[in-house]
Amino acid sequence: MADFLKGLFSEDNGNSSMMRVVVAVVVFVIVGTWSQHCILSGELVGFDYEEVALLIGLMGVKAYQKGKEA
Repeated sequence: MADFLKGLFSEDNGNSSMMRVVVAVVVFVIVGTWSQHCILSGELVGFDYEEVALLIGLMGVKAYQKGKEA
Protein backbone atom coordinates (compact mmCIF):
# COMPACT_ATOMS: atom_id res chain seq x y z
CA MET A 1 0.00 0.00 0.00
CA ALA A 2 2.83 2.40 0.84
CA ASP A 3 4.47 1.77 -2.54
CA PHE A 4 1.15 2.44 -4.29
CA LEU A 5 0.71 5.77 -2.51
CA LYS A 6 4.33 6.73 -3.13
CA GLY A 7 3.86 6.02 -6.84
CA LEU A 8 0.56 7.88 -6.89
CA PHE A 9 2.10 11.05 -5.48
CA SER A 10 5.34 10.89 -7.48
CA GLU A 11 6.21 12.46 -10.79
CA ASP A 12 7.54 10.47 -13.73
CA ASN A 13 11.13 11.11 -12.59
CA GLY A 14 10.43 9.76 -9.07
CA ASN A 15 10.29 13.10 -7.22
CA SER A 16 7.35 13.85 -4.95
CA SER A 17 4.62 16.03 -6.48
CA MET A 18 3.12 18.57 -4.09
CA MET A 19 0.45 19.43 -6.67
CA ARG A 20 -0.79 15.82 -6.64
CA VAL A 21 -0.88 15.83 -2.83
CA VAL A 22 -2.87 19.08 -2.73
CA VAL A 23 -5.35 17.86 -5.35
CA ALA A 24 -5.82 14.55 -3.50
CA VAL A 25 -6.38 16.28 -0.15
CA VAL A 26 -8.93 18.72 -1.58
CA VAL A 27 -10.81 15.94 -3.40
CA PHE A 28 -10.75 13.79 -0.26
CA VAL A 29 -12.10 16.63 1.91
CA ILE A 30 -14.90 17.56 -0.52
CA VAL A 31 -15.99 13.98 -1.22
CA GLY A 32 -15.62 13.01 2.45
CA THR A 33 -17.73 15.94 3.63
CA TRP A 34 -20.34 15.22 0.96
CA SER A 35 -20.44 11.51 1.94
CA GLN A 36 -20.84 12.35 5.62
CA HIS A 37 -23.65 14.78 4.82
CA CYS A 38 -25.44 12.16 2.70
CA ILE A 39 -25.11 9.50 5.39
CA LEU A 40 -26.29 11.77 8.21
CA SER A 41 -29.24 13.15 6.24
CA GLY A 42 -30.24 9.73 4.92
CA GLU A 43 -30.63 10.94 1.34
CA LEU A 44 -28.48 11.63 -1.69
CA VAL A 45 -27.58 15.30 -1.66
CA GLY A 46 -26.30 17.02 -4.77
CA PHE A 47 -23.04 18.94 -4.96
CA ASP A 48 -23.11 22.73 -4.84
CA TYR A 49 -21.83 24.46 -7.96
CA GLU A 50 -18.89 25.86 -5.95
CA GLU A 51 -17.73 22.34 -5.08
CA VAL A 52 -18.06 21.15 -8.66
CA ALA A 53 -16.22 24.23 -9.93
CA LEU A 54 -13.43 23.67 -7.41
CA LEU A 55 -13.03 20.01 -8.39
CA ILE A 56 -13.09 20.71 -12.12
CA GLY A 57 -10.74 23.66 -11.67
CA LEU A 58 -8.23 21.59 -9.72
CA MET A 59 -8.30 18.80 -12.28
CA GLY A 60 -7.92 21.34 -15.09
CA VAL A 61 -4.95 23.01 -13.42
CA LYS A 62 -3.30 19.62 -12.85
CA ALA A 63 -3.88 18.60 -16.46
CA TYR A 64 -2.46 21.93 -17.66
CA GLN A 65 0.60 21.50 -15.44
CA LYS A 66 1.18 17.96 -16.68
CA GLY A 67 1.02 19.19 -20.28
CA LYS A 68 3.62 21.88 -19.58
CA GLU A 69 5.97 19.39 -17.89
CA ALA A 70 6.24 17.23 -20.99
